[in-house]
Amino acid sequence: MPESDEHRFRHDPVLELVLHLPEFWRIREVKVTERPPEEWAKDMRLTRPRGQMDVYLETVGGRLPCPVCSAPSPRHSEREERVWEDLPIRDYRLLLHARPPRVHCPEHGVHTVGTPWAPPKSGFTYDVEFRMLDLAKEMPILKVAEALWVGRHRVERVVHRWISFYRRHMRMDHVTAIAIDEKAVQKGHRYVSVVTDQDTHQVLFATPGRGGQVLGEFAAEMTRHGGDPRRIRYITMDMSAAYESGAAANFPNAEVVFDKFHIISHMQQAVDEVRREEQRTAPGLKKTRWLWLRNPADLTKAQEGRLTEILPRYRHTGRAYNLRLELQEAMNGEPKAAIVALKRWFFRATHSRLEPVIDVAYMIKRHWDGVVRAIQTGLTNAIAEGRNSVIQLAKQRARGFRHVQTFINAIFLVSSPIDRSLITLAVQ
Repeated sequence: MPESDEHRFRHDPVLELVLHLPEFWRIREVKVTERPPEEWAKDMRLTRPRGQMDVYLETVGGRLPCPVCSAPSPRHSEREERVWEDLPIRDYRLLLHARPPRVHCPEHGVHTVGTPWAPPKSGFTYDVEFRMLDLAKEMPILKVAEALWVGRHRVERVVHRWISFYRRHMRMDHVTAIAIDEKAVQKGHRYVSVVTDQDTHQVLFATPGRGGQVLGEFAAEMTRHGGDPRRIRYITMDMSAAYESGAAANFPNAEVVFDKFHIISHMQQAVDEVRREEQRTAPGLKKTRWLWLRNPADLTKAQEGRLTEILPRYRHTGRAYNLRLELQEAMNGEPKAAIVALKRWFFRATHSRLEPVIDVAYMIKRHWDGVVRAIQTGLTNAIAEGRNSVIQLAKQRARGFRHVQTFINAIFLVSSPIDRSLITLAVQ
């Protein structure tokens, strides 16, 4: 920026009020540099700040509080000047300059007085970092960087640091029931497993992979955060043999609950397989897939009329569809009657002469205890699945993730209380 566009000001009490400076800090000088007017006028999208405001801070008073005990202590020296980026003011980039003082406490020796407006070793103030976190929940990282006129990698580092801080300070001593589900990262069978607290609906853990070792990793993480794997009573999951073996190996008192929504999903796939098979000899089934897969309550009037028309015409698909509805009714019923209804459904399904439906029936039989437990407890993976939909939206906004850890950060960012309340923990 040209030297002629530079302006200097002395102490500014209004700006001090805006910056919320501690009582022993004040503004020594303000320097403002501006872009040439002709350049500024052409920048309609505001890709660069209008100018830059450098605020130079200094401490006042002969004695400052010791960072350890807060006792007033004499000055010892000053460290080299540091610079922090604050939130822009009226399209001006705002930089804070200060030389952190050192005090000599009679009891604790020489210590550097902290800068309460910014985290240690950070080039941003707390206000900037939490604005980044808030924006990153709603838009791609690149757009956050552009909005704040900073580099993308700097935003990613800030997000990663606060997510790591949040995870280090989580408490799991209250956890007694969990749900585990996997989420695809990218094409190519890369997955992240997500563990959610069934009671608080909070994401507790996320890690690459979807094998039995995932629950072993979570058990170790839970122990580090004050939890006890022996206190876990229920683990809700899909019918994954790997998750089931991991649960048995690491949570000795937990009972496995198979998520009813995954069970219904298997039955929906069976209905679709029957439809595709029957479609080979009945072309009229083409373009009717979603009529058979949606619940009756979700159909429009036109779709409902169309389904009523074709339901008796296609015997195999119609029979599979009715068995799906019966299974859903059994899974959602009052426990005692629902178990009787499920047994009745199993008999009808195994005698349906529809191979995909028979396969689902025997899959349920192999996992009978966990399926019945789902009916008795009412526990599902609905919360984890709901988190997945939120995560999917974040993933779409970011147009994919380059690294698995970035994806895990996104999971915690959109589903955890990552906000300014963490500052209280950070300054302790």
